[in-house]
Amino acid sequence: MVSDLIVANTPSKRPEWHRTLTRYARSSNSRAVWQLANTLLPYGALWALMLATIRAGYPYWTTLLVAPIAAGLLVRTFIIFHDCCHGSFVASRRMNRVIGYITGFLTFTPFDEWQWAHLTHHASVNDLDRRGPGDITMMTVDEYLAAPWRERLAYRLFRNPFVIFTLGPIYQFYIRLRWTSPG
Repeated sequence: MVSDLIVANTPSKRPEWHRTLTRYARSSNSRAVWQLANTLLPYGALWALMLATIRAGYPYWTTLLVAPIAAGLLVRTFIIFHDCCHGSFVASRRMNRVIGYITGFLTFTPFDEWQWAHLTHHASVNDLDRRGPGDITMMTVDEYLAAPWRERLAYRLFRNPFVIFTLGPIYQFYIRLRWTSPG
C-alpha cells in the first residue's frame, strides 16, 4: 500500500493534471502586476466615484449601488494580501512584503501579525500536539467528554456556520485586529 503511494507520487507516474497544474505553482510577476492593476485601479476609481456622488449631493442609494462592486474588489485585495503573506504573490520576498503592507492597509489588516498567525496556523492546523495561534480550538473526543457542559456548549456553538462564517470574521476584522499584539 505505501509502496504504491510512493510509486504513484514519483514525477513520471503523476497524473496528467498534476503536470498541467505545476506551471501555476510558481509566481508570475507579469500576472501579479496585471492582478494589481485590474483590482486596485478599479477599486480606487469606485472610491472616487462614491465620494463624488456624496459630494454632488446624490441620494445615498446611488452611492450604495457602487459599493457591492467595490466590496468585491476589496475581497480580491485581501486575496492578494493573503498570497503576499505566503510569499507567493511575486517572486521577490521584499516585494511581497511591500505589496502586503499596502494591501493590508487597504483591508485594515496588519501584515506582520496576520502573516505570523496565518503561517503558524498552516504549520499546526489539526495537529493536536501543536495547537496554537491562528487555530480554531480543537478537542479530542476524550477532552470534549471531560469538559464541563458550558465548555462543550461553547465548543458546539462556535462551530455553528453562522458563528464561524459571520460573527467570527466580524470579531476578527472589526475588533481583534484593531489592537495588535506587542512585538
